Amino acid sequence: MKAIRNIFILIIIITGLAVGLSLVHNKPVINDSTEYLYSANNLLKNNTLYSGDLNKPLDYRLYTKRTIGYPLFIMLSHRNYYVILLAQCLLIFLNFHLGLSLIKHFSNKKRVFIVFGIGYALHFALIFHAGFVLSDLLLTSIITLASLCLISKRESLKNKVIVLSILWAASVLIKPVMLPSLIFVPIVFVWLKVKRQKWNWSLALPLIVVLIFSLYNHSFVNQHEYSSISTINLAQYNAKLTISKKYGFDSAQRFVKAKELVIPRSIEQYDYYKKNATSFGTKAILENPFTYIKVHTMGMVKMLLDPGRFEIYTYFGEQTNTLSLTELLFAGDFKSIVYQLKKNPALLILFLFLLCIALIKALGVIVASKHWKKHLFHTTLILYFLVITGPVGAARFFLPVSVVYLVMASEGFSQVLNLFQKGSKR
Repeated sequence: MKAIRNIFILIIIITGLAVGLSLVHNKPVINDSTEYLYSANNLLKNNTLYSGDLNKPLDYRLYTKRTIGYPLFIMLSHRNYYVILLAQCLLIFLNFHLGLSLIKHFSNKKRVFIVFGIGYALHFALIFHAGFVLSDLLLTSIITLASLCLISKRESLKNKVIVLSILWAASVLIKPVMLPSLIFVPIVFVWLKVKRQKWNWSLALPLIVVLIFSLYNHSFVNQHEYSSISTINLAQYNAKLTISKKYGFDSAQRFVKAKELVIPRSIEQYDYYKKNATSFGTKAILENPFTYIKVHTMGMVKMLLDPGRFEIYTYFGEQTNTLSLTELLFAGDFKSIVYQLKKNPALLILFLFLLCIALIKALGVIVASKHWKKHLFHTTLILYFLVITGPVGAARFFLPVSVVYLVMASEGFSQVLNLFQKGSKR
């Protein structure tokens, strides 16, 4: 299809320009990127995934904060920044073709492919990630590949289960956000036993991966945990945002300075931190359940509509980690939000343009959802990421399912265009 080929060439050009320009202008330091690089370096030299400088006072949370998947990706790239960027450009191109392959299973209409291509070319939140040392793009490829594998009609069920088990394990290795998905392992295991009258032991692979690295982490922190990020998110994001919504921005800042959340500098302090940070964060949420429900729901909606503020502003050199607009939003401080966004009018215009694109995508997904049976797995994936990462409400955490989401949006929006076309002929 000539139009798709031209769009792919355009995507190559946009990605090349995006990565090329990112090399010649200064971007703010992304804390997560720094931690991933430290993890890769420490894994190679010190046999530990510690995601900080071992020559500075230790933060015991950093021993288990980053899982091994993306640091291995960095090591395979020889810890060379340019090789990492090249590999991630290839992931951008791979995801585009995976998306096209997904569409073939749902539609053969040329318009759907073209809408997807245009939407992908404008998916700056994804394309800018080619220039960031972050794990989200790699997880996007794994999730999209898993989606294609599941709906493929070429492979036998046995082969599908094996491949999906490997991809499932890989996704857990890349980001802890996939850890809660393991509750589905026994469900799928029993379902396949009933359906095929056979045990599919390959499904145990994700569980084995978690067990191995939990034991590995125990040797450093004396805790059986896969990643400390769950505790950090509970207390310093979910609970903090709840406090911000209920009592205001300043109260949220005081909340995270409590003694229960002090950085643990020893194994003994980390034991105290694990017990008290978890109970401290849980207590804040349980004491304000309706506020938390509002925060979670608003975060899910915000995540769907966020065109990628973090990616856009970070790419163009604007600091985003010094002030949380999400906290200001939940605190109701809209004047401060408008003030912050107006600081760079050009980026605000780009943000608003991409927000319109996000609204069109949402409309397309709503229309496509009418045929929910054929999109059941995709819808489940989308809901999973919305529910698990909901309170933070940023496009970055929705990125892993953004290609699947765009596939649904393209099919639905094409149906909307067909209705307008039919209406204009009357």
